[in-house]
Amino acid sequence: PGPRSTPSLHGDLAFAYSGEGILFAVDLPAAKILWQHKVIADLGGQSPDYGVACSPLVHGETVIVVPGAPDGAVAAFETRTGKLAWAAQAKGQAD
Repeated sequence: PGPRSTPSLHGDLAFAYSGEGILFAVDLPAAKILWQHKVIADLGGQSPDYGVACSPLVHGETVIVVPGAPDGAVAAFETRTGKLAWAAQAKGQAD
């Protein structure tokens, strides 16, 4: 299963976030996956039965997604390396 949202382009890279919560970086000239992360699982969550849909947002040299996981409601990764740049936890419940 592939993405349920629009991939994002940044220079020679494409970013896609799958319905299972996997973030992919693809090197377009080489036509190869540069890196991938099971973002929801890595941040302590489980993918919902109905899956997820989030278009990756590229800001500077980071790519941001909204996994909604306990250890990262929102998370950013370095575009070239895939290293976690930061993760923000949710505080309390939304009304």
